[in-house]
Amino acid sequence: MRAILEFIRHNRYAGLLASLILLALIGPEAQTFSGARIASAVILSLILLSSAVAVSSTKRDRNIALTSAILAASLWFIYNIGGEHTFALNIAIPLVNFIFVAVMAGILLKDVFNGDVTANKLCGALCGYLLIGTAFALLYVTALIADPHCFRFVLSNGAGVTDASTIGRAERFSILLYHSFLTLSTCGYGDIAPLSGPVRSLCWIEAIFGQSYLAILVARLVGLHIVATADSSQKPA
Repeated sequence: MRAILEFIRHNRYAGLLASLILLALIGPEAQTFSGARIASAVILSLILLSSAVAVSSTKRDRNIALTSAILAASLWFIYNIGGEHTFALNIAIPLVNFIFVAVMAGILLKDVFNGDVTANKLCGALCGYLLIGTAFALLYVTALIADPHCFRFVLSNGAGVTDASTIGRAERFSILLYHSFLTLSTCGYGDIAPLSGPVRSLCWIEAIFGQSYLAILVARLVGLHIVATADSSQKPA
């Protein structure tokens, strides 16, 4: 048991990365079967719980993070699986999940950009990038609930749709997650377009986040490599 706990401690970002990759691979397919709502809720819940474990360095921090993650995951289950809710609750649930994911991403990135570069830190850096995309997707879901006409979606038959009320709740998150990562990587295909001013602002802010993150990450890795090379060259033969 001690060996397992030690392995988890040294590879604490692996579970989070696995959950985020699962979301990327299975999330879009969740729209195609009847259990789409459950699948969407389960995958995001895995990310919330994994991020809570990944960023916790002490038992106290872990307990607080896990409690917050369970609360956020429970609200997401209510949003996806429950019946009709009030407008305020529909807005609050994805917003609470956004706040949790954003805080977890901030704590994770603080750890990643400090100390020596290890395989676990590189894994954490990738997790940070994916968490940023997930956080923005939750913001887009919140915006779409507030204004169902803030996006234009191009369907597979080429028809354009500007009324999100025809799209299921589980499908919204999956579609907007796809849009979020395309925006984060500045690789847009034109099949989803923001129409309202606030959503357009979110899109360009996310694009800047994505490019800045990669630039800072590469600069950090190159800087540490230069320092390590200089230190090794100064050692006596």
